[in-house]
Order: sequence, then C-alpha cells, then structure tokens
Amino acid sequence: MQKNTYMNILKDNILGTLKSKAGNLLDATEVVKDSLSQQKYSRLANASYDYFNSDGDADAVEKGLSDPDYAHLGLEDFRVDKELSTIDNVVLHNKTGETHISFRGTTDDLKKTDQFLSDWNTNRNIMFNPKAAANSTRFTEASAQTDRVIAKYGKRFTTLSGHSAGGGISSLIGQEKDIRGFHFNPAISPKQVSDNSKGLFSKNIEKQVVYKSHG
Repeated sequence: MQKNTYMNILKDNILGTLKSKAGNLLDATEVVKDSLSQQKYSRLANASYDYFNSDGDADAVEKGLSDPDYAHLGLEDFRVDKELSTIDNVVLHNKTGETHISFRGTTDDLKKTDQFLSDWNTNRNIMFNPKAAANSTRFTEASAQTDRVIAKYGKRFTTLSGHSAGGGISSLIGQEKDIRGFHFNPAISPKQVSDNSKGLFSKNIEKQVVYKSHG
C-alpha cells in the first residue's frame, strides 16, 4: 500500500458516497468520516510496504512515519526494531511503550516476481484452501514473529495492523493471540468467518477492528 493508496483509502472514507438501498433514493449519500485511530493505524499498516519496498531500510520507514502530512497522528517517535522485523512484517516501538506489528499485504511490484506469485498463491489459499493458508510460510512465520515480540515487549501495549492479505494475517493472529488489531480490507477466509460464527474467539478481551473501504 503506497502513499497514494493510503490517501485513496482516506479519501474513500472521508469523501466516499454510499448508495442507498432504498427504492428511488439511489442518489442519497452519506459522508463517512474517519477517526484519528483509523488514520493512525492505516499509516502504520502502510509501514510494512515501506519496509518491503525499500528492501528493509528502517530509515525509509521512519522517514515515512515522520512525514508532516501525518504530524497530527504522533507517529514520529516510532522506531523500527530491526532485530524482530522481517522483510514482510515490520515491528515498531515508541517511547510511550506501544509496540506495533505491521503485516504486509500483496505486493504489486511485478519485478519481485517470486514474491508476487507467492503472495497470490497465499491469496488463493485464503479463499479456497484456508487450512493451507494457515499453515503457509507467511502465516507460520508471522505467528512465530509475534511470539518473539510478546516475549520482548509483552502483550498489553502491543497492537497489530495489516492491509489486504496482511489484514488477513493480522486479524487471524489478533484473534488467536488475543491482541488488539486494526485490519484494512482484510482477506478473511471462509473458515475464519465460520470460526467467528461458532464463537471460537468469544472469550477474547481485545477488540479486532475491521475497516472496509467503499466498493
């Protein structure tokens, strides 16, 4: 999710119009305003793309979070934990004690052919073979990485985010490990929907917030 994509998501949420489902009121609109929390975590979700696209350049991530456009979100104090970060998922920590894991979604860089194909194979499994997706390298590595983050920083002030396939990973890990998460257009599998309907995560304390942009 490049900066332009991030801005498009905000534009969709702030200025997007929702068509009414009622009879002749097809031209009715509703202005949907995004919250500061939504802005904050959508930008943090984008950090994993910054890390991946810069081939693991922590300075590029931190520079992006310090962009004046996001000054009102208070992201400038987040620093990349290079020890715990992977090329796919970046771990951030700030001086107030919040730790954040941003899980990368599908790359749109065709030059990274192997990763592009691998990402879309994961997407296919999420939809048609969720058991394979849950046992894929992306999911198992993300789960193990999250355990290492918990071991170092604890769980109380840890948050998660992800976009698209990354949102699928963050939502699943958030529920399985009971960590607060913010998930943007997540690729959630039918199995996860079924597990929710059965109340599998009903005893969890932390909330999982899902944001879906119009359309």
